[in-house]
Amino acid sequence: MTEKKYCERCGKLIGDAYNTDFYAYIRMKYCSDCKVIVKREQDALRMKRLRRETREINKARKEQLELLKEENEMLRLRIIRMRENLI
Repeated sequence: MTEKKYCERCGKLIGDAYNTDFYAYIRMKYCSDCKVIVKREQDALRMKRLRRETREINKARKEQLELLKEENEMLRLRIIRMRENLI
């Protein structure tokens, strides 16, 4: 195990194995300044993915709704024709 840890983004020293809580030390990747930037980038990617998936789901729902409307219209016309034949 290395005794010192450096920020993966900027290379700044972020911890020492002997002066830091061990569990916090093994989890550290970024300095406090870079942590905010990385969090913002990760959130932006997550939201971009979520919005894309939501658009795809909404598009599929809209297509299905259109198909159901067409089917309802055809059934409505069929019922009207059947009623005309009975009269």
